[in-house]
Amino acid sequence: MVKYLVDPVFGEDYNEGYVFFSHRTDGFYAKGITLFTGDGESGIPITHCGIITGNGTCIEAKIGKCISEVDFDEEYLQQENCTVVIRKPLRWSPDRSKASIAAARESLGLAYSTGGVIGLILQKIFTFGYAWFPSLKYQKNPFNSNQSMFCSELVSDAMKPSYGPDGVLQYHPSNIEPQELFECPILWKEWNYDIVAEKVEEGKRIAD
Repeated sequence: MVKYLVDPVFGEDYNEGYVFFSHRTDGFYAKGITLFTGDGESGIPITHCGIITGNGTCIEAKIGKCISEVDFDEEYLQQENCTVVIRKPLRWSPDRSKASIAAARESLGLAYSTGGVIGLILQKIFTFGYAWFPSLKYQKNPFNSNQSMFCSELVSDAMKPSYGPDGVLQYHPSNIEPQELFECPILWKEWNYDIVAEKVEEGKRIAD
């Protein structure tokens, strides 16, 4: 089971270039995605993600909106019905962080790809989780336009030039789900469970 901080502090617990993953328990759209993606080995359902760009800011592709840079604290950390887990890329560095953020900013203003999400779900269903025609994972989702992206596509597309084709990043970004991006074991630094007690002593809230 993944343990994560409930009230993370920028510059102390996370930094620029980290990726946040979230799930809204009161979101109809989030519940629909969970039906198809489940909650993986972590036991935490993940239906959305974005890139941290600074103290209190992030870039995301959110349904019904253009890709934009928003207030991370207000939109996520301060929402009672929102679970937020922040992960550090395993090979994170200031240069890789700047490069992935710059890549994400190139997509600002593009539309959210509802068609891409539907296409992802349909392909997964009709290929039995890509057991049939696994090569489709490496090809562009045909339901996705060049002028739109969904959340995990945006994050994967921004990370790939800096972190290379590791783990799920080997696939085409338009075929990567938020849950599988979150669960990919070789992309993220594992939580150091030795410091959980220290975080609790500091007054931090830990959830699992």
